[in-house]
Amino acid sequence: MDIHVVDAFSSLSALPTTSLLSLISMYALGIAYSSTKNKNPWKKWVESDKNFHLFANRLRDAIVIVDHEGRVAYWNPAAEHLFGYTMEEVLEKDVHQLLAPDRYRGDYERGLQNFNKTGRGDALGNVLELKALTKSGKEIPVELSLSALELDGKMGAVAVIRDISGRKKMEKQLRDSEEKLTNALEALNIGSCLTKNRTILWVNNSFSKMLGYAPEELIGKSTRTLYKTKEEFDRVGSILNLLGSEKTVIEQEIKLLRKDGFIIDCLFRAALLQPFSEERIIISMVEDITEKKMLEAQLNQAQKMEAVGILAGGVAHDFNNILTTIMGNAELALMDLDKNSSFKTYLDEILKASRRGASLTRQLLAFSRKQLVQPRLLNLNEVIKDLESMLQRLIGEDIHLVINYKPDLGNIEADPGQMQQIVMNLAVNARDAMPQGGTLTITTANVELDEQYFLRRGLEPQPGPYVRMEISDTGVGMDEATKMRIFEPFFTTKGPQKGTGLGLSTVYGIVKQNKGYIWVYSELGRGSTFEIYLPIADRVSRMRREGRPRLSPSQGTEKILLVEDDESLRETTAEMLRMLGYRVLKAKSGKEALAVLAQGKGSIDLMLTDIIMPGMSGKELAERVTQEFPNVKIILMSGYAGDILINHGILEQEWEFIQKPFTSETLTRKIREALESRSDSSRRSQY
Repeated sequence: MDIHVVDAFSSLSALPTTSLLSLISMYALGIAYSSTKNKNPWKKWVESDKNFHLFANRLRDAIVIVDHEGRVAYWNPAAEHLFGYTMEEVLEKDVHQLLAPDRYRGDYERGLQNFNKTGRGDALGNVLELKALTKSGKEIPVELSLSALELDGKMGAVAVIRDISGRKKMEKQLRDSEEKLTNALEALNIGSCLTKNRTILWVNNSFSKMLGYAPEELIGKSTRTLYKTKEEFDRVGSILNLLGSEKTVIEQEIKLLRKDGFIIDCLFRAALLQPFSEERIIISMVEDITEKKMLEAQLNQAQKMEAVGILAGGVAHDFNNILTTIMGNAELALMDLDKNSSFKTYLDEILKASRRGASLTRQLLAFSRKQLVQPRLLNLNEVIKDLESMLQRLIGEDIHLVINYKPDLGNIEADPGQMQQIVMNLAVNARDAMPQGGTLTITTANVELDEQYFLRRGLEPQPGPYVRMEISDTGVGMDEATKMRIFEPFFTTKGPQKGTGLGLSTVYGIVKQNKGYIWVYSELGRGSTFEIYLPIADRVSRMRREGRPRLSPSQGTEKILLVEDDESLRETTAEMLRMLGYRVLKAKSGKEALAVLAQGKGSIDLMLTDIIMPGMSGKELAERVTQEFPNVKIILMSGYAGDILINHGILEQEWEFIQKPFTSETLTRKIREALESRSDSSRRSQY
């Protein structure tokens, strides 16, 4: 029977000290009751109950019983082992003198005095963590539980004292480990957080800063706060559920919601903090990859545009050759046709369609930013009128288009294709700002900008007359932060696949290239207005016109060598030249052209040659002719895009250049300019 009692008691050491104390107190009360008639009941405790001794002696926790004066009445073997004193050394000794560190002794003694008087104390019914002294003078951390015991009207106490040195050491190691982990996570420039049941337990500064919160705003909140949609929240949750069963680490691209409502792309990595624990605390690393994805999208867009540009250049060459043949033959037919012929209308329509085709080629090259820029005098009213029907189709039926033309608008010197690009880009921008419909207004005007206008804007003064084009919408408008960035390349507020971020930056570049200015006025909910100022041509182009007057088309009698590898185009152009009065020699290659020149003995006045030809290129031919026949004027022609001409070094030379397709009027004007210009003259065409 005693063995069973011992075995039962020995298994109680794992109990919390408060539960263990309750059992000890029950024994102590039984002993006390049986000893109340004894003259020295406290002393009889050691001898009174064999089972209690078996119980207390097998416990791993120290059991100490003190009398009403704080003297030790009982001290089990675990207490001997813990504190280093034997039972004989401590019996009837003041427990505070034995165990209490000097700095706490006064507090302990006052607590005992209060306990003796009232039977109450802070330690009763509670578990306290204290410091205790051993016989060697070493301080150790202990856990103390007390229960009151009354004998003959005097208050004593039963104490269970547990050594928690190991636990404290582990707690310190854990704190140190957590501190190191926290410091490491804080040092990372990547957001990190701990979550349990998708509730945020801890975040580092990078995480809170990334999402626009203070750390205390996030701790204790559900992670649902960080997702725009429940679908995304649930999707990430289903992936997290795989941790511990199918995956040890997960890595996913997710979308998180910032405090300001902006959605960011993030690379999300997560793992269980303690994989073998039942408590599923998840540690997550979150990296903002919004800018990275934007750069990837920009690179993809740039590569696509490069591919389009390469395609556009090739298409432009072949298409422009075809258009030149069509336009040339139509003009030749018109030259031979009676002005009252019914066929004249058909031929005019062919020419119109060809010009539209040429305009389409220019737009394709403009999109890929490979068009050859050819500034000339033009009127913005005419540019807008040519686009009016296209603009209405572009913006849709739910947007009302209003155009206010200034009747006597001044001329500017610019490339027509670039001006069309400005109008189209701003119209598209306005359309996207009015998803529910609205009004797009385009207004032109003549204005005089004085010196103060520029000084107020911190610009170098360029006072004088300007043409103003104003494009306004009644759309959603912009805040100040957006306005500050709208002209940055690749910046866009449109959603994925809806904008390249190049439209407004292209407009800005064109305006600056033409010595102009652009301003934007906008407020959220009140629409946007773009004002573009371009200098009136009378002031800008005066120097260009001096010494290089524009010549009216006229016929000639000079001898021209035409070099073109496309047979159809060669024959059509030769016939155009003959109809204009010129004498024409033909060659289908550079080698053949040099032979013709050698036979002509310098009687040839001008050579009109294609640039891109098999074998010897037009540039190589022009260089040979310039060296061997310096009196022969040279005009180069091509249907290729401007970057091809730059790569061939064409625009750096002193030769004239004409872009295909061309009309007979354009061709004869270019020929007269080449023949009648000074030897040091240069082309007006620019890239």
